[in-house]
Amino acid sequence: MQLDARLRFENYVVGSSNRLAVAAARAVTDTPGHVYNPLFIYGGSGLGKTHLLSAIGNALAQRRPDLAIGLSSLEDFVEGLEAAVRSGLRDRFSQRYLALDLLLLEDVQFLAGKRETQAELLRVIEAMQRNGRQIVMTSDRTPAEIPDVEDRLISRLAGGLLVDVGAPDYETRIAIVLARCEERGVRFRAGVAEELGRVAYRNVRELQGALHRLIAAQTLGGEQIAPDDVERVLGAARAQTDGAPRQARMSMELASLVSEVESALERHLAEPEPPPPVPEADRDAVVLPGPSVAFTRAGFAVGASNHLAVRAADAVVAAPGRRYNPLFVYGPSGVGKTHLVNAIGNGLVAAAPGAGPVVCLPAQTFMDELIAALQQGNVEQWRSRYRRARALILDDVQFVANKERTQEELFHVFNAVHGAGGQLVFASDRRPVELTGLEDRLRSRFEGGLVVEMQVPDRELRVMLYERLLENADVEPAGPVAGVLADRHVDSVREMIGLVNRLVSRAEAAGVPLTEDFARADLAPATPASVTPVAAPAATPPRVASVGATPAGALASVLDLEKVVWDWPDAAARLIEDLR
Repeated sequence: MQLDARLRFENYVVGSSNRLAVAAARAVTDTPGHVYNPLFIYGGSGLGKTHLLSAIGNALAQRRPDLAIGLSSLEDFVEGLEAAVRSGLRDRFSQRYLALDLLLLEDVQFLAGKRETQAELLRVIEAMQRNGRQIVMTSDRTPAEIPDVEDRLISRLAGGLLVDVGAPDYETRIAIVLARCEERGVRFRAGVAEELGRVAYRNVRELQGALHRLIAAQTLGGEQIAPDDVERVLGAARAQTDGAPRQARMSMELASLVSEVESALERHLAEPEPPPPVPEADRDAVVLPGPSVAFTRAGFAVGASNHLAVRAADAVVAAPGRRYNPLFVYGPSGVGKTHLVNAIGNGLVAAAPGAGPVVCLPAQTFMDELIAALQQGNVEQWRSRYRRARALILDDVQFVANKERTQEELFHVFNAVHGAGGQLVFASDRRPVELTGLEDRLRSRFEGGLVVEMQVPDRELRVMLYERLLENADVEPAGPVAGVLADRHVDSVREMIGLVNRLVSRAEAAGVPLTEDFARADLAPATPASVTPVAAPAATPPRVASVGATPAGALASVLDLEKVVWDWPDAAARLIEDLR
């Protein structure tokens, strides 16, 4: 992993919740290897642990260019160890870490249950400490709270200094908001930062996500945000549930357990001779799923119900990885989310054709590919494909909820792409905070960019969409008919497409053109006078002893075949019967 040069002490806002951690980090930077070794920083997701870890590395890299500095996630450590064992190069793996002057290790909580990794990490820590080399680690919990870790490793992890980072207080939240506004060159009216600071967000990423939404509303909407507008712009996103942190911790513990079980199954089910790693050239030749060329930005109609999302999408294409990263688009089914995120992908491809893969796929496909990789024993090859993407666009991300292994892999892919400056775009039918079964570490990352809503099309947008649909169906003139259709409420663009198809087919069946009057008459609600009375059923209906023995005419005289509901327990048999 590469150090992110943007994460420095200079732009790390210090408050009561992180003051001790910052002081310890600066002390380590001043005299690496001599005090607080190892330094163990723990706290919930999105509270600034990664920022602080990178700030230590960047500060030492600037002061001591001669130092060998290594930044790694525990996942990368585990993968590297497994690859070294398979290839018989374990000693070389150990030497690579022992040659470091500073080791920065993230997400140590994933040590749970990984005995071989624990033993190797213990050897690395002991050797580095003997040689006066500095180790800094981060975790979402203390060493003693990480399940299934050997006592001797716990004592080593806790043998230096344990410091926590907590949720920012009111003053710190305001300071963070003002600092980020200064970085972005954004100026709000007086009182906006204070109004946002009053919301007790659980972590810094959620606070930054709310700030990005305000910035987008002001920058893309063209009007300055006032303090009274904060509640309206953020809406229900301000509501937080007290049980969410506990649920997130339980989910992460379960994820660690499930991950270890799956890893064990992989090892037991693997072939005696694992397949050799795929050469880099062959890996590059693998075709990654890209955006659908059918969904273009030019073909996307813009109205009041989606203009903020569209302008955010345009900003992402103009400056990928730098503005609104990640971009999280949510809204009900059928409002155009899939079209918009694919249009972003096509825009990124067109802007830089040879810059690297732009990956765009549904979350279900992402999960299906992971399952196939687990079955075939090539998870590492699958991972490498996505981690080298310069943009990852994932549609219907709500389907990763409660999928522990998929969320774990997505977490690491997210970090790899984001850390390399790549763009991330997600689409969902709900906001991140409403996705039950989503781990807190992913939720906070989704909310750390810009979360923007797409709503049901308003009338103005419906008129534009109907005109396009009618013109594609060769209906002329389209304008008057579109106006009639737009007066009818719909819940999605799909419903609009179905309505146009129905009217066109009915007009063709009647042998008349689809006009304004025809559309109005077809859409008019039925009146009581136009309803044909239904005769009351006979007191004693005719009995049919056996359907198979009853002539078709006799059956037709008893039952209206268009209203028969068949109770057929075997759906496959019914399908076979219908296809005969």
